[in-house]
Amino acid sequence: MAKADDEQWLSAAECASRTGLTVRALRVYEREKLIKPSRTAKGWRRYGQAELTRLNTIVILKTLGLTLAQIRKVLVENPPSLANILQIQQESWREKRATADRALILVESACKRLLSQQTLSICLYTVGSIYRARESRSLRSGRGRRGLGLSRAGASAARR
Repeated sequence: MAKADDEQWLSAAECASRTGLTVRALRVYEREKLIKPSRTAKGWRRYGQAELTRLNTIVILKTLGLTLAQIRKVLVENPPSLANILQIQQESWREKRATADRALILVESACKRLLSQQTLSICLYTVGSIYRARESRSLRSGRGRRGLGLSRAGASAARR
């Protein structure tokens, strides 16, 4: 659909098709204030060249491993500086390495206990820890139990 100012405008479906994203992803990016598509008189979202360029930048930054919050920080600069992108990516990889190191310590400890014929009772603890971490994130995002894919019974069993 074209407008009088000769800019080529795309609907959400057309934009999604052209960028390889989903319409849902476009809405998430809008909700996270990464993009702000203009609206038609009837309230339909429309995407122009500026939004397409920004979406391409977002996709590249996601591919580099940045979270949406990190991308929002980077996009404050126009265009984003490579030094800032690399610094955020470095922090992200350090956090991922620390998480992996903690997980490796737990697995090594479990293996040692099994090899020494000791009982291993981390199953419920691990499930409970995973549940609590996921529940905390989901409650902050407003998804609650339903977003975790757990019923009330499954949620209380995981907490025990």
